[in-house]
Amino acid sequence: MVDHKWGYTGKAREEHNLKAANNAWVKCSNKLREHDQDLAEGWKDEIDQLLVFTGLFSAVLTAFNVAIFVQLNPDPTPDATLQVLFQISAQLS
Repeated sequence: MVDHKWGYTGKAREEHNLKAANNAWVKCSNKLREHDQDLAEGWKDEIDQLLVFTGLFSAVLTAFNVAIFVQLNPDPTPDATLQVLFQISAQLS
């Protein structure tokens, strides 16, 4: 029997349908691959920008901490809680 629309018969029609189906999957696969590559490229660029920002932020924060650390001094007057604990310890011993 001849398919009047395409002019294929039996096995030839099956092969044609299989090729058409495979072609559709190939097209779909190519579109999805392009989409995924674009998406991954966008994420890569975004991560690169975030890494640059965090590196600069870390450098500024480190410089600030070094400058402040030099100015740190111990508290000259003991804490009131610490004094009470010393008294309790002295009374118990």
